Amino acid sequence: MNLLTTKHFFYYFLQMSLEYILSPNQWFSATITQFANHQYFKDFVELINADDQASLLCSLFHGFICGNMNKKQNDKFSSKLTHEFIIRLINCGKNNEVWVQLDDRVACFGLQEFCFITGLPCHEPTVDLNFSNTRLRDEYFDGSKRITMIRLSEVFHICEDREDKFKLGLVMFVECVLKPTRRHIDYRTLGMVEQLDEFLTYPWGRKAYFVLLHSLQESQLERIRRMQQNNQAECKYSLHGYPLVFQYWIYEAFPKIGLQFGHRIRTSLKCPQMHKWQPQMVLAENVIKEFLAIEEVCSFQYTIKYMFYSL
Repeated sequence: MNLLTTKHFFYYFLQMSLEYILSPNQWFSATITQFANHQYFKDFVELINADDQASLLCSLFHGFICGNMNKKQNDKFSSKLTHEFIIRLINCGKNNEVWVQLDDRVACFGLQEFCFITGLPCHEPTVDLNFSNTRLRDEYFDGSKRITMIRLSEVFHICEDREDKFKLGLVMFVECVLKPTRRHIDYRTLGMVEQLDEFLTYPWGRKAYFVLLHSLQESQLERIRRMQQNNQAECKYSLHGYPLVFQYWIYEAFPKIGLQFGHRIRTSLKCPQMHKWQPQMVLAENVIKEFLAIEEVCSFQYTIKYMFYSL
């Protein structure tokens, strides 16, 4: 068991009780939307040249890409399940990770967990990417700084220049899957990708993690206030970044929940943990709440047995 797995194991099953950020009597129903669309990634990998596919498989993205290429369908994001864990966040005294409490079990979701789930590079950046190059933006987007994800995808599909298509696909992967914060991309990434070798070794996983983390940390009380102000029966909010990672972390941290709402994929591939799960159908909120109320969901004996079995 390596250092990452050891930390992953012992943090998850530490028995402790801390204060919820939102007290249980304030918990509310909600529907979560996301900007990330995994179809953009599938289009990127399937439509680029075979030599460029090989370059990706030799890059720091290889684990993430290899697992995704072997999945037959896009993974389903469970809005209701994710929300049930967001309202169970506790005050952990740290701003670079979040902790969840379910019954008497506490689980940590931090940068190491994100890396463990996705296999994306999450190290400290060793170089700063320069975004001053405007060639791609000038040539394909008339120099505009307001470029939607849909427009980027359209340009990628019709681009006939092999090198530019690869670069546009990389930008689409980063901006539309890993770290979207709205329906418009960060135009600066079009300049960064011109430094192709540095772009392929840049820790985009680290960037994606902090975008998702800040979205998870957004005030739940503020969401309630907006719901009341708009006279909404149910709260609706969006998560930035790549929310599916948090869902797969739930499966790993609470294996009985993973087996109830997901399907464990047995594979000989050396790929990140998120590619060893396939979500089942998206279930109704009452079904999820009833299951989370079962005392055995966090069974310590079951968890130890499952974790060693699944490593």
